[in-house]
Amino acid sequence: MTVANSSIFKITDLKISIPSEVLIALRETENQFTSNMKRYTALVLFQNRKLSVGQCAELANMTEEDFTNPRFIFLQGRFGMVVMREKK
Repeated sequence: MTVANSSIFKITDLKISIPSEVLIALRETENQFTSNMKRYTALVLFQNRKLSVGQCAELANMTEEDFTNPRFIFLQGRFGMVVMREKK
């Protein structure tokens, strides 16, 4: 596990192992899979009110605007999730 500095949070690198058949079945590269897993995780954590919009956006490597953007809703809708921007 490696820890590095980020603009907002300290970053921890985690290593997970998955069967190569998963990437083949999904027709995704390792980078695509990693990016999608971060987004799915961020969506679930936000839905379960574990993290804020900003924290989830950071986890998903997105801006808050992109995380709450209607173009991103198609992904949220697939999981029955709706992300609402928090009022400041």
